[in-house]
Amino acid sequence: MRAVVDRYRIASNGEIILILYSIDTGQYMDAYLPNPHCLGARARDRTGMIAARKEFTSHCARVTAAWELLGTTLEVAGVGFWNPSKSTRGALPNGAELRPVTNLRVVSGCGVR
Repeated sequence: MRAVVDRYRIASNGEIILILYSIDTGQYMDAYLPNPHCLGARARDRTGMIAARKEFTSHCARVTAAWELLGTTLEVAGVGFWNPSKSTRGALPNGAELRPVTNLRVVSGCGVR
């Protein structure tokens, strides 16, 4: 899906949390880039998860624990996960998230034109 990163931060477990906004639907959604050090050697699509995180971190500013506004457009895909906790800004009413993100491409912003 194509989405704009509204804001992002790194969690205490090393996951990068993206709050995505879909211009097409007008909805927010949470997406998570896992910490590569927490992935097992045989994790399904481990290579994709690591590549997605590297694509984001190699183009965008250093991730901190504080929420940062961004506005970068991405093409992003991942595994659908339904989280019963809906406490973040990006939480959809049904709890749907992309967790983990397995494919990511920076389309514009973060120095990409």
